[in-house]
Amino acid sequence: AELERAQTEDRVLLLNVSDDATLAGCLAYSINDNTVTRVGSSLDNDIVISGLGMPPHLCDLELIYSDEVEGGAILRIALATGHGRVMVNGSLLRPGEIAELHSMDRIVFGRSRAVCVVMPETLAGCDPQYLEQNCFDRDLLNLLQADSSDAWGELQLYFTDLWQRLGEAPG
Repeated sequence: AELERAQTEDRVLLLNVSDDATLAGCLAYSINDNTVTRVGSSLDNDIVISGLGMPPHLCDLELIYSDEVEGGAILRIALATGHGRVMVNGSLLRPGEIAELHSMDRIVFGRSRAVCVVMPETLAGCDPQYLEQNCFDRDLLNLLQADSSDAWGELQLYFTDLWQRLGEAPG
């Protein structure tokens, strides 16, 4: 239902990415026009997401309409503080960095929620199966876990070493 809504509604939406095809795209977050949309675990945010790695105020999304860009809108994302984890298309968003988002870009909030950006202006007449495929990810766990930080890499090495000493396979 949300996938169909994404194509007919004249609003920018974030649709959930799921490893279950029946749940992919079933949850939609609407982005506010010409203002900042706050994301985090605190109830005073516009989009409230709880779960692993979600601080009270994680990031801000800003939708700006402009005749100078294709589709007529620019969606930007930035971390609210130096704390928290946001990934855009597999790349970690750094403090002070502002990323420009486009239709079908994927955002990971913390380590608990992955969404797909849907900008209806650029998807007019698009095949609904195209949307479904972009909201479905058979390997969602790797999408949520992906990290390039030194601390995460060291932790993975520690557990690999521990599993080898215990004689157990990782998993």
